[in-house]
Amino acid sequence: MKLTDIYEMQQEYPASEYKGFKLYEEDEFEDDNRKIWHTVTGPDGRNLGTLRHTPYQNISPEAFSKYVDFYLAQGRFPGGEDVGQSGNLNNKSIMKLQGRETERG
Repeated sequence: MKLTDIYEMQQEYPASEYKGFKLYEEDEFEDDNRKIWHTVTGPDGRNLGTLRHTPYQNISPEAFSKYVDFYLAQGRFPGGEDVGQSGNLNNKSIMKLQGRETERG
């Protein structure tokens, strides 16, 4: 299988789905590492952008559900500042979001 085949599969099949939102993960290979870009589409199929998640980790289904619940409550996806840190989130740090941030107010 060629890298172009993998790329096409990544664009066609979401890595995760939750409440109609779909997560697509695209690999970028460099000489010394691999980065993963995390893009979300909404229930209407519109591209909602790239998540601020570390590019060195796939997003777990549990973490993706936190991103979506936060988006539904706040109208935006969370970043490090929402859990008291700088930089990108990861699977562990996003789990620090409490009900307050993920409930509509």
